[in-house]
Amino acid sequence: MPTMLSSQELGLLYWLGREYWSGGGAIVDAGCFLGGSTIALASGVREAGRNADGSSPITVYDRFLVEDYSLASGFFEDAPELGVDDDFLALFERNVAGVRDLLDVRPGDILQQRWDGGPIEILFLDLLKTWSINDYVVREFWPQLIPGRAMIVQQDYQYGGYPWLAITMELLHEYFERLDEMPWGTVVFRLRAPLPDLHGMSLSRDLPMRDKLELMDRAVNRETQPAGRAMLRLSRALLVWYLGRWRAGEAEVQAVMREHGDDPSVMLACRRFLSSPMAPSENERERLHHDPCARALTSLVV
Repeated sequence: MPTMLSSQELGLLYWLGREYWSGGGAIVDAGCFLGGSTIALASGVREAGRNADGSSPITVYDRFLVEDYSLASGFFEDAPELGVDDDFLALFERNVAGVRDLLDVRPGDILQQRWDGGPIEILFLDLLKTWSINDYVVREFWPQLIPGRAMIVQQDYQYGGYPWLAITMELLHEYFERLDEMPWGTVVFRLRAPLPDLHGMSLSRDLPMRDKLELMDRAVNRETQPAGRAMLRLSRALLVWYLGRWRAGEAEVQAVMREHGDDPSVMLACRRFLSSPMAPSENERERLHHDPCARALTSLVV
């Protein structure tokens, strides 16, 4: 079955389901795509045999809509009838048929979903693609994480394009213990202390840009592995772009490319960054360079 997860990531999820999950809280698979993460978690749960009561301990979330990048990447070659924005829930259901009794599947926009499943023991996150989704999931799901027990699997932490993930974990650093990481993606955290009240939290609305940048810098400096550090530097470059500092962001990416020219995965991420649709044209860069509002924003970059 096609999956965007590495064998290491699938092995981690299987281990969490088989060896770590105690049955004391729910398992949340948020961003299951075609079911790779779902099957890994559920296979572990099945083998451990801890759901003797016949419950469905894994709650699964996804929009189940084909996106252009996943279509272009060949993930739907076995379903040629599907196009962009088509529903692929039936394909997911076919893939997970062998573990379907363990699942509570909730299709749709995560921003319209409410968590009503009680305490959470394992939270796999692969759908935090925007500031607003990240804010919502933190407010809606994280208050139910079990202190001293709950695991958060941040699949996109080292992807290089989602700065809000590192900013969130740095902001709440004192409450979490970082346990493991996989190259260019997943980082695993355990909640070690009760979280503060998160119900009104909004990084995008309430946290000043200066604070975002400082937290991002802390996250970069905390990385010990060269590839992970490079990916977080790309996330910081994106944050600088949000301020209109296009040239400064590009300069950071170019520096990463010079320092990691022998790492094909880092180089691919850099090229993806520079070819992003949000990259401005030369005319737009010149306009921003002379725009007093844009110049005022750039003074926040430290």
